[in-house]
Amino acid sequence: MGAELLRAAHEALGGPGRYYAALPAHWRRRPEVLGVVRAPMEAARLAGLVERGERLRCSWTGTPLPASSGRYDFRPPVDVAEINALVARIAEPDVLTGVEIARAVGGVDLATDPLAWLGDATARWRIALEGGMPVGLVGTFGDACYPLLAYLGLLDEAARPELLAEAVRVLEADGAREVIADVDAHRVTVLAELERTGFRQLRSRVVFAPPNSQE
Repeated sequence: MGAELLRAAHEALGGPGRYYAALPAHWRRRPEVLGVVRAPMEAARLAGLVERGERLRCSWTGTPLPASSGRYDFRPPVDVAEINALVARIAEPDVLTGVEIARAVGGVDLATDPLAWLGDATARWRIALEGGMPVGLVGTFGDACYPLLAYLGLLDEAARPELLAEAVRVLEADGAREVIADVDAHRVTVLAELERTGFRQLRSRVVFAPPNSQE
């Protein structure tokens, strides 16, 4: 029955599309949750969709931030051209918050063109520098439903902990009491660093899509 309903819904909307199974944090460890979610997830598979990954939403709510080592300097970008140049050098950003909405609503790939979704203001972006050379880039956004750590990409992974903390400081200075960040579940190193910065998992979304779709 669940598979038939999902097929009918997709047909009414013009064909197979993505289906997002919303789940509580750490759902695989919770038998009471597994007992509930197996049926709808199996319905998605029976409707011809395949699992395309899992995204975790995490939240920082005021936990004291790690102290800076002094190894890195941080500054706003000079202009949007500097942001775009660094984005072009980052193959796979660590954090992309709201990537699904950017794609569905604006047709924007947040990983390759974040400014098309976040706008041209540069005040809440920070570049991490070591010895005057850029090693990472983070973009925050304080005007959505929640203050967001919208984009974080690295040229040197060693900069990740301090760039994460700097991003939260930027939003905290603007009055944020909560900061949201989304990360792919397979990025276990990034997730661990978020948790060391004080983020905690809020929920998970498992993505199902037609087998011939491009993620």
